[in-house]
Amino acid sequence: MGISTDRARATPHTRYNRRVRTATVLAFVSLAASLVACGDDGPAVPFGLDTPHPETSSVPTTTVTTGADEAAEWPDGAEVRVDDTVLSIPDTQIRATLASDLDGDGDRDVLFLAHGGEGALSVGLATRTPTGLTFATPIPVAAGCAPPAIASARLVALSPELVAARVERTCSGASEQRVVFVRTQPALRVLTTIAFTPNAGETLTARSEDRDEDGHADVVVHVTLHDPSGESADVDLAWLDRAAGLSRDTAEPEATLVARANEARTALRRHPDRALAATRTALLVHDALCGATARLAIDDDLGLACPPSAGLGRALAVAAAAHARQGHLPEALAAVVALGRADATVREADRTLARDALTAMTGVLRPTTNEGPDARVVGSSETPRLSTLAFLDEDRVLVRSSARIVTLSTGVTMASLESGDTTIADASRGHVVAEIERGCDGIVLVVRPLFGPLDSPSLEHTDALIEARPPPAGAACGGPVAVGEVDTRLSIEERRETGGWRVLGWAPQGALVAQGATLVLVPLDVNGASVGAPTTLADDEPAPAPIAPGHATSDASAWAFTTDVGIVLYRRGAAPTLIVPSMYAHPDGIAVDVAVSPSAQRLAWIEAGHVRWIDLAAPPAPPPASEAPSPAP
Repeated sequence: MGISTDRARATPHTRYNRRVRTATVLAFVSLAASLVACGDDGPAVPFGLDTPHPETSSVPTTTVTTGADEAAEWPDGAEVRVDDTVLSIPDTQIRATLASDLDGDGDRDVLFLAHGGEGALSVGLATRTPTGLTFATPIPVAAGCAPPAIASARLVALSPELVAARVERTCSGASEQRVVFVRTQPALRVLTTIAFTPNAGETLTARSEDRDEDGHADVVVHVTLHDPSGESADVDLAWLDRAAGLSRDTAEPEATLVARANEARTALRRHPDRALAATRTALLVHDALCGATARLAIDDDLGLACPPSAGLGRALAVAAAAHARQGHLPEALAAVVALGRADATVREADRTLARDALTAMTGVLRPTTNEGPDARVVGSSETPRLSTLAFLDEDRVLVRSSARIVTLSTGVTMASLESGDTTIADASRGHVVAEIERGCDGIVLVVRPLFGPLDSPSLEHTDALIEARPPPAGAACGGPVAVGEVDTRLSIEERRETGGWRVLGWAPQGALVAQGATLVLVPLDVNGASVGAPTTLADDEPAPAPIAPGHATSDASAWAFTTDVGIVLYRRGAAPTLIVPSMYAHPDGIAVDVAVSPSAQRLAWIEAGHVRWIDLAAPPAPPPASEAPSPAP
């Protein structure tokens, strides 16, 4: 039995752990059957054996002793001695013991935590009976890993029948802290397992506390988090003791997120630096504990099941406002874009706070909006695609949704022979950029071949790396995935992460992708396969060209995206520009259907069912007063 909150669908990693558990249980069942009861008196012998095991003589002399009702931690290779009795199990190293009357019969029993040769962890119980010791079948609590390196293992009694096993170990080069809650009565069973991948200085500990005042010991897991910038946060996650097991109190981490966000909102007016520090800790708590970015796993399920967070939404809005008040436009824009996160709930008052702070910044452009003909958006913004609009030159705009060309200066429209397709494909239209998603190696571009009369994308695909990242915590990222097969090593939620990258177009050398002002070339061959590592292009380095125009120019010298605050224009080698046109409103969040003219002096977008456009070129200066024409007589 475990926590009563909803679980995600079982992953291959989960199934692997189950196979390991099954194998370990069978091994221990066989072992327990071979153990013979022994009494409390007599010479020191291995628990359950009439004579010392042949390997006993090779056990190192390091010995730790423990008295009544005490827990002990045993170094690797130590001779485990409890009450003058050696506890020894072939091919198994006991790392922690708790000697106490665990079944309430007046006799001393031993709960132990052990690992096998590959580092798989199990908890076991040896109870004393009138005829000797009875061994319960040990229960696996962690799969093995190579090389196994256990830094610490201990057992802590939280109540007469509830014990916490805490282990610190290194698995495949990554640090892990694990807490396992075990009930000893009426039979040994594991209630919940919590695993944490810590950064430097972070800890996971457990304690007992009657949180709901019902007379039963509940458990509290204390998580200490550290941000690289120096901020830290502490969160108490509580599991309430119920007849069916442990049920998580879902008040956290939202209570901490709201508190930090409110702290940031209060500090914003006078101390924007303090406001930013508070928002960073809110983001740290959310992303470490919730969803696909989490470094905490409950019973092999990654992350707490956190609903969309109002605390996170407020923290992002305050971060945008604080950066804006400090004049940090790129950071403020990144926070505004993050307001569209699916895991955040943003109140209109908080959205207005961010919008007003950005629009009040020095250097924000406020041009007059010109309205053009009717138009509609093609496709969804959830997948990479070209903008519905594309500048053919400084004055003519292709409307892909209706295959028309609009001359902006005159408003005249005419039919176009240009393709209305918005897919991002190679020059031969053999392959298409289908998705940006998270893979085991980082953020990747998913490329699929086209086939059929309607150019439908195939289910086959190849992945091309955009940004290298370590695998998500708990992901079973062992070996490669065959070309064309779906990568099931990550959950659907984990794969949805895009890292803020957007595809600008497909040049002869590969795909061009952007994250804010950063431009990256993802090399692809004629079959859409990756042919090298991604390359970040310097500001003075020409980009591969041409690409189909849309929200970027054909030479990728400029690109733009719309937000609910305004349009952000990026130009190679220049700081980004925030543009807030008149007649501009995007209450539904981020849109992508903006187009940039070749000179980046005109922008067009679709809004409220119309083509709208602005001219960024400065109007001619008025003539000096001395040269002004004389009024007609």
